[in-house]
Amino acid sequence: MIRNPLHLTALLLGVALSACGEARPPRGDLVLIIAQAPPATPSPHFEKLAASGIVFEGDLLRPGALDASPKTLLSELFTGQRAEQKGGALYEFRPALPKSARLAGYRVLGVTHQEQAIAELQLENGFDYGLFGATSTDEDAESIGATTISEGATEALTLLAADYRTLGVRRAPILFFGDLTQSESPAEFERLLDALSSELLVGVSDVTDATTPTTVLLLFLDPSSPIRAILAGPDLKAAHKSEGVDPRDIFPTIARRGQIPARALLKGVNVPSFLAGRNLLDGN
Repeated sequence: MIRNPLHLTALLLGVALSACGEARPPRGDLVLIIAQAPPATPSPHFEKLAASGIVFEGDLLRPGALDASPKTLLSELFTGQRAEQKGGALYEFRPALPKSARLAGYRVLGVTHQEQAIAELQLENGFDYGLFGATSTDEDAESIGATTISEGATEALTLLAADYRTLGVRRAPILFFGDLTQSESPAEFERLLDALSSELLVGVSDVTDATTPTTVLLLFLDPSSPIRAILAGPDLKAAHKSEGVDPRDIFPTIARRGQIPARALLKGVNVPSFLAGRNLLDGN
């Protein structure tokens, strides 16, 4: 479990992401899950998301994505940048979705097998609960009480709920990241959705005074996948689009949905250039 405070030692410049004509979304929980492909046998949770959300059926706009290192793909997801993007070299610090979300008041949970990539990108401090050892060694598994992504998600949500019961206040909105790209079990996708169902997925369609609205974004990296991404939320209408999706589109889309300013330490550069992706709801 990683619970490190974010120390700011220099000026942070907040850059609001443009809505580009999109209606202001409800600020609520955010769920981002990446996997190689959708489940071979559609499950109830998955079918509900696919039926109620926007389904993108185009290409993966990332040549050689399957050959890219975990570090490269996570960098594109969480920073909106690509390694060959020359302008990014001028920055002292790249914007990072987990840290930006925490600064915007989110509690950030992450479960992935890519602990080395997370560490190399220095992203671990952006997570309140980072059960990244899901898991590399038996000792790690015992120490965090989780051996699979779905178990890690359950552990993180349990710890978070315990914190808020102690405080006696309603919890803050959550940004949850689940990485199934290294999962070998076909059933793990459904197990993860089931682990999130009572706390987070209920807000996709059933928003009341007792629930928090939830946006879910599923991204599939296998170029042969018939579905590239699914974006679902209580204010979004079901639709099918032939558009492709770039991993760099994730940061702008999630940030806009959660009203999260992108923040970066700057070094005399052109500010708008550091997010290369687009908001998937922009329609262009």
